[in-house]
Amino acid sequence: MPIAKLKEDVEHKIQFRPHVPDFLASLKAAGKRSVIVTNAHRDSVNIKIRKTGLDQLVDRIISSHDYQEPKESQAFWQHLQREEPFDLERTVLIDDSLAVLESARRFGLAHLLCVYEPDSQKPKRPDTELKGFKAVDEFNQIMPDGPHKPTPSGNE
Repeated sequence: MPIAKLKEDVEHKIQFRPHVPDFLASLKAAGKRSVIVTNAHRDSVNIKIRKTGLDQLVDRIISSHDYQEPKESQAFWQHLQREEPFDLERTVLIDDSLAVLESARRFGLAHLLCVYEPDSQKPKRPDTELKGFKAVDEFNQIMPDGPHKPTPSGNE
């Protein structure tokens, strides 16, 4: 399928979630490494980069297509760990997919956050759907060392 062509048709919808650029800037200012891992096809990632400049705000962007394994697969996390070593006890994964978060939990990631509203065109998912994951509405809620740092909402 012509992924890039299909994505170009909806390019006008590509934008940052509220507070994400500030969140990423605060990670950088705090000396934290930030890596985007996505199931999006590399062509889609490149369109998003061109539209937003996201690659300038993070240390690296990895598409699961680079590994030929989706993030829902344990093989993805094994490959990521070899290529981009991370501490299971100190790394935070924020994702909008419960299946991805479950896979990361099986791999041993200790700090997992779900995004309440994966699609801005749909209603916020209720706590009952979170499967025990803490959730966040907006990224300013989890800003490192920021003035607005309330505890993320959601389940324990």
